[in-house]
Amino acid sequence: MRDPERNAYTANGVRTPSDDAEAAAGALCESQRAGAAHRIGPTAANANDPASIFHQGAAILPDVLTEAEERRILMRIGDAPWMTDLGRRVQHYGFRYDYRNRASSRRTPAPAPAFPRWAHVMAARLRPLFDGAAPEQCIVNEYRPGQGIGMHADHDDFGPVVVSLSLGAAWQMHFRPRRIRPYVRDAMTSDETATLPRRSALVLRGPARQDWMHGIDRAANARQPATRVSATFRTMTT
Repeated sequence: MRDPERNAYTANGVRTPSDDAEAAAGALCESQRAGAAHRIGPTAANANDPASIFHQGAAILPDVLTEAEERRILMRIGDAPWMTDLGRRVQHYGFRYDYRNRASSRRTPAPAPAFPRWAHVMAARLRPLFDGAAPEQCIVNEYRPGQGIGMHADHDDFGPVVVSLSLGAAWQMHFRPRRIRPYVRDAMTSDETATLPRRSALVLRGPARQDWMHGIDRAANARQPATRVSATFRTMTT
């Protein structure tokens, strides 16, 4: 039976016909060619704070894809099968992440579909952010209003750089140093926050990748008017 949720995504929330022009997904966007000059932090309040995650290896790159590309990718994602055993819908490509055992490994690869064309195109575009390494794994997460993901740092099975695309809507993300104890899954008033614009890429490397957690708070985004979809690309270490 056809999933009634499929094909529900476009940049403005309206269904559009499928477009086979995905092969023209374009050259490296200007924000990547310009590098750090186009990196933006979360707010003016912490833009100059050396304790900010955005001074420790995190960056937000705006407009890494066009509105037309965003629409096409969301259509392709909407047409693909979803995993529904979490509190949100997800898709895994390349290698499946085992949420129960919190692991994903090249040595014991769990079955996962190969990258679809849109993911190949975006992986090639984002490759300079991985210092030339080819992303091998991608997880797509769907966040409907009131859904989220607890504070976490990506597993060490994944490489030193993580790049996450934000599609469909701009949502707020929370950041917290891993040293903070006790661990709290949901947001804390001391968290650093940043809004991730549509069509932007969040890049985590260095201390921002290893020493910080990040998450999407359910309560903070409960009144969001639109669904956010993320596509997070990684390399593998094992």
